[in-house]
Amino acid sequence: MNIIEHFNHIKQWLENYIASFDRSDSFTALNLDLKREHTFRVCEETSIIAAGLGLNETDAAIAGLCALLHDVGRFEQFHRYRTFADNLSVDHGDFGCRIIEQYRLLDGLEDEHRQLIMDAVEHHNKITISEDLPERSRFFTSILRDADKLDIWKLVIDYYDNNTENDAVKLDLSMDNTFTEKVFLDLLDYRMADKKDLRTLNDFKLNQMAWVFDLNFKCSVRRVKEKGYLRRIASHMDNVMEVQKIYSRAQAYVYSL
Repeated sequence: MNIIEHFNHIKQWLENYIASFDRSDSFTALNLDLKREHTFRVCEETSIIAAGLGLNETDAAIAGLCALLHDVGRFEQFHRYRTFADNLSVDHGDFGCRIIEQYRLLDGLEDEHRQLIMDAVEHHNKITISEDLPERSRFFTSILRDADKLDIWKLVIDYYDNNTENDAVKLDLSMDNTFTEKVFLDLLDYRMADKKDLRTLNDFKLNQMAWVFDLNFKCSVRRVKEKGYLRRIASHMDNVMEVQKIYSRAQAYVYSL
């Protein structure tokens, strides 16, 4: 089975795997669907980035498998803990690697391809990419991280626009209308905030604006501009000093590239 055929095989496996979870309550069904749809949209964003980078067929398929499996740990995570907050449950990147190994999802692939996918799944949700990763692993992890951010922007902005209530989307954060000083100072210094430091939904939104500092490819930055993600997040926050400073820095960064 070549890697393109393997992608189609794993896609069908994933559909069956997601369907195997109990959906008897609406909260569970909503969030399983949310992660399923997110997964396939990340696959689409990955395809766009792959095309923008001019990847060959094999590398595009590797990137696609990284996207398809990047959140495979989310379903069992939610089933066990009823949250997507890693700090309240498990690290979903590490957990996803355990699921991949448990179900032997990469059997039949070349050793190099298996390692690239495992590295990307493990590191896609970390605050930064480890300097210890080999260059090829860093490349595919970077594609995945960009594609993941692009769709999470869409997901959370739709949530804000619709004014819906789902604790799983806002990671069970406080609705207190304040900012955590450490988060603000990290972002002000062009550093991603650590998820464990996020205390409020305002921290979460501010951090999402600063994600642009962590994008790896110009074609990803173009998507942010096209979709107006920064402006749309800012529209759901009070026009206070913290928002003004991070928004202006994020906008300046995006339009400097």
